[in-house]
Amino acid sequence: MTSYGERGHFFVGQWPTAMYVEYQHPDPRRPRHRTPLALFHGGCVSGALYWSTPDERKGWAHHFVERGWLVYVVDWPGHGRSGFPLDFHAMPYETVIEASRALLERIGPAALVTGSMSGPIGWKLAELVPDGVRAIISWAPGPPGNIQAVNERPGVDPGHAFVYTDAGYMQRRFAAGSLFPIEHVTQYQMLHVPESAKIMNQRRNRDGTAIHLADPAQVRAIPKLILTSENDPGHPRERDEATARFVGADFVYLPEAGMPGHSHEMMLDRNNEELAVYMLEWLANAGVD
Repeated sequence: MTSYGERGHFFVGQWPTAMYVEYQHPDPRRPRHRTPLALFHGGCVSGALYWSTPDERKGWAHHFVERGWLVYVVDWPGHGRSGFPLDFHAMPYETVIEASRALLERIGPAALVTGSMSGPIGWKLAELVPDGVRAIISWAPGPPGNIQAVNERPGVDPGHAFVYTDAGYMQRRFAAGSLFPIEHVTQYQMLHVPESAKIMNQRRNRDGTAIHLADPAQVRAIPKLILTSENDPGHPRERDEATARFVGADFVYLPEAGMPGHSHEMMLDRNNEELAVYMLEWLANAGVD
């Protein structure tokens, strides 16, 4: 059985949108890295997707801790075990970004693992607190609003929280890879939670409301890696490659790196450990320890 060090949790930010953060120290008897890893989930889920998989294998958080990294896993405000405001449907990205900034102020410079709808959170943190971000690894991330076309179509109803109700769509959109444990897809679907309508519309750049970068050059100075699967209809290669060019990230198309079959939620796929090791090797090559 793997031995771990201290485990605990705390809150950052302001009530009623305080953000729950769970941390796990590595085994104190073994070498450990100096830089903590801060893991940010995407929209409509919680930090639970980093702790374990639908078929009850270890998640990325455990694989990182076992290799000597101190890990912090967040639940965005209004998600999981975090504070839930009564006007959750109107909560903007900025609320999550400010709570995430408070986390970095508390734990010190960290490497960020982001993805999907938390992509814009990572890019903005790199601009706002560049000294607090050592590196960013992002799986299928949303781009900054700078390179998104303004979306003027009707968006998510701003008066109500958004909820995925079509199980078939969820499977096709997020669990389409051959490595996803599809026999446990019902457990994956249970992971989903309501999302702020405001954030959904910001992510889609409704009326130009996406998170923009005022100083992209600041972001480009920080080591970054973007990972993209061939089985992610919402993130075709050319889209994520354009994001990588804009933010100055290394871009890896997983099948070309010898890792085909991944889904959008690649941390839940059957060879998630192999991918975790790949990410940590990239951090080492980027000089992050």
